Amino acid sequence: MIRNQLIILPHFLPPGFPADFESQTARILAKKNRVIILRPETNPPQTLKIKLKIFLSGRQPIFWTFYPQFENLAGRWGEKLIIYDCVDHHRSINTEQNHFLKKREAAMIKKADIVFVNSPALFKLKKRLHSKVFLVPQGSNTDLFLKTKPQPIPQDLARIPPPRIGFSGNLDYRLDFDLIRNLAAARPDWSLVFIGPDWGNPINNKTINFKKQLSILKKHQNIHFLGFKNKPDLIGYLDHFEIGIIPYQVKFDFVRYSYPMKVFELFARGKPVIATPIEALKPLRPLVITGRNAAGFEKGIQAILDKGWPKRRIRKQKRLALKNSWQRKLEKISQILQKEFPEIIR
Repeated sequence: MIRNQLIILPHFLPPGFPADFESQTARILAKKNRVIILRPETNPPQTLKIKLKIFLSGRQPIFWTFYPQFENLAGRWGEKLIIYDCVDHHRSINTEQNHFLKKREAAMIKKADIVFVNSPALFKLKKRLHSKVFLVPQGSNTDLFLKTKPQPIPQDLARIPPPRIGFSGNLDYRLDFDLIRNLAAARPDWSLVFIGPDWGNPINNKTINFKKQLSILKKHQNIHFLGFKNKPDLIGYLDHFEIGIIPYQVKFDFVRYSYPMKVFELFARGKPVIATPIEALKPLRPLVITGRNAAGFEKGIQAILDKGWPKRRIRKQKRLALKNSWQRKLEKISQILQKEFPEIIR
């Protein structure tokens, strides 16, 4: 594992956000390194304070970012290494914002000394853009989700009749609202449960009129929204879902090339997963069943409810979850850095 380094790690997402890759990466790296966290609202006095810390440390830092939006911060700190840890295909459904993201990512990749991606789909997209692009595990908090004992059913979930078909994550424009509406209408005897905040990208949400779409879903008696739950509490909900779903709208580039870490949280709890055909999830079939629309989801869900979920698949799911832990991801990154930059990373 990388050690004895000074690492600058910009954070873009708010604390507590369901996708916790920034905080988890910082947490593990901080065990053997000094990590300085930058936030978007960092002001000039804070910047000077950080530069003073770097100067007093007597070390050249490593700049490590997940977002092309931080391209303008890369190269300001006398870095000895710039890492672009690309966990998403950064695109927008808004034309102006999409142009901005493409431009910033091109600049970020040009500045980076090395690029890491978390799925074969992203590797295919990025490998031609840089001479050092490497595929690493996705990363998820599988220590928590694998090691926690089975939890009792939470009270708010207990009031919802089974079968409980559940989604956990941020509620935003990525959801396939037509699929969800049609599935709820076709199967009023099934409960569709959504756990998570609605903290989405305001520009993308406005483009699809997210508030209206969400209000329509809330009119269905068998669709239930239980709000934000922290990761330890979330386990009790996953334990009492019959099936986990990832009903994302794959016509959007950001979604089609995403890699939802929630799939490994569900795997760690031994839950069947049905998802739209997201590129990164296709290689996980049959541990993930894919459906393009409500009819496909209904068929997959009904088959699982009728036949159950084989124990051999649960064992495979848990092995895959373990292989995609944050620890495994950072160990792999460390190995690659030591090989590619032996004079910097020892």
